[in-house]
Amino acid sequence: MGKGRRKRPSNTAEGLRRFLPWLVKVGLALGLIGLCLFGVYLAVFKNPVFAVKEVKSNVPLPAEVKLEVYGQNIFSLSLPRIYEELLERYPFSKKIEIQKVLPNEVRVFVLRRRPVFFVRRSGLLYPIDEEGYVLEVNSDLPREVIELRLDPDTPLKEGEVVESEAVFSALELWRALRKLKLTEVFDFEYIDAQQPYELRVKLRKGPLWKIRGGNYEEKLKVFKERLLNTFLEDLPRMGPDSYVLFLEDGTITVNP
Repeated sequence: MGKGRRKRPSNTAEGLRRFLPWLVKVGLALGLIGLCLFGVYLAVFKNPVFAVKEVKSNVPLPAEVKLEVYGQNIFSLSLPRIYEELLERYPFSKKIEIQKVLPNEVRVFVLRRRPVFFVRRSGLLYPIDEEGYVLEVNSDLPREVIELRLDPDTPLKEGEVVESEAVFSALELWRALRKLKLTEVFDFEYIDAQQPYELRVKLRKGPLWKIRGGNYEEKLKVFKERLLNTFLEDLPRMGPDSYVLFLEDGTITVNP
């Protein structure tokens, strides 16, 4: 009988033997990477060093935000969720910023809109900020907020800008008053943005005045210079404590 032929290994088995060492190396590498990632996870997300211990804010924080932040891992905090909760608490804010500061601090900054005018309408007070934005109706108003008298048909709606030339004109006047620092000398009673246009001011511990007309900044410069340099010295001797002041073409006329 002839000798039997030696069976040659199949190509598949030979390929597996060649591939197996490489496969083992890849498996070990992946395992090592997995262990490293798990170590990083434990070091970052489970490390008490990164648990939030301090929150700095320029406004009082809602209880929901405090629960959301304090003691939580700084890397896992959901800033959009915190933003929404702050926006719900301060709905008329101009800007809300939330910042993570390693290792365990969160900083919150809320820039709130401040009213400069208010409009009386059907027993309600509509605050308006320096951009013409209507704030929360009947909210508490600081003493320096000026009454703005508008045409009754002017639409006012919370959370929207008043589309009115009269309001923009009043805001222009208000900026001129602030730029010239007249708010340091006068208490402003109201701005009547209807026709004829009128600003009524009260000299602190002094008489009442009225300013009419346009070109506010130039006229108010004259008003400030002449009033502060001349009239303030003479007012106590002028008799009545109520006056009307007109500004026309840079000329000041005072009538009791």
